[in-house]
Amino acid sequence: MDDDVNHLPRPAPRVGRAPEQRFALQALSLIRLAEPEKLAVIQDGERPNLQAMIDELGDILPALSDSITQQYLSHLQTTRHLAGA
Repeated sequence: MDDDVNHLPRPAPRVGRAPEQRFALQALSLIRLAEPEKLAVIQDGERPNLQAMIDELGDILPALSDSITQQYLSHLQTTRHLAGA
């Protein structure tokens, strides 16, 4: 995912990362830095550390999607065909 986002066309050179690049990197880092033994800990029949990570990804991924939509898709407009003109 990070590689795909980094290969999206950029409208102009910029200093630093674009918002979608930051969100992708944040998600990738969260997954890469996860410690499996901590994610596997069960408390009261649940895995709270795993749930916390999933919840955080659940916040990051929609933000990534929104950022990509705003940058690459929101400029599209529907065309109207006027009948009988």
